[in-house]
Amino acid sequence: MSDRQINWKGPFLVESENATYSSQLPDSPGIYRIRALTSTQKPASIPRCNGTDPNGILHIGETKYLRTRVRDFRNAAFHSGEAHAAGWEFCDSGFTSQFSKEMIYYDFAERESKEAAEECERALHEEYRKRFHDKPPLDANRGKKERKP
Repeated sequence: MSDRQINWKGPFLVESENATYSSQLPDSPGIYRIRALTSTQKPASIPRCNGTDPNGILHIGETKYLRTRVRDFRNAAFHSGEAHAAGWEFCDSGFTSQFSKEMIYYDFAERESKEAAEECERALHEEYRKRFHDKPPLDANRGKKERKP
């Protein structure tokens, strides 16, 4: 599945006074991206090994519970809480000096199951890696490995 084939909802600001995750995000399985956008909500260009990512993608993730997982990212990145590796990486590795919290957005797409979300995340990571010869900056892995029957 290609990034262009996904009906992304968003972008929504991760850290806002009106962070209404309960109204924007379902607590169902899906995929999500953490992205850097400019003040005019245009994607920030991010240099990668094989070119520049014009979509500002910092993290690609999947989850069984979208609302909970995006909230966990926010808490880890901006409030030193919750268990979210990409959020911790954002906070601990100095990304805050390059990308203010006003630049960090998320978008998402629901999937019918956790397994479908994992498959989609894996495909998005493969597409990103083939294009840029790299992973998104906050990603420690390339998505879940395909399960063998």
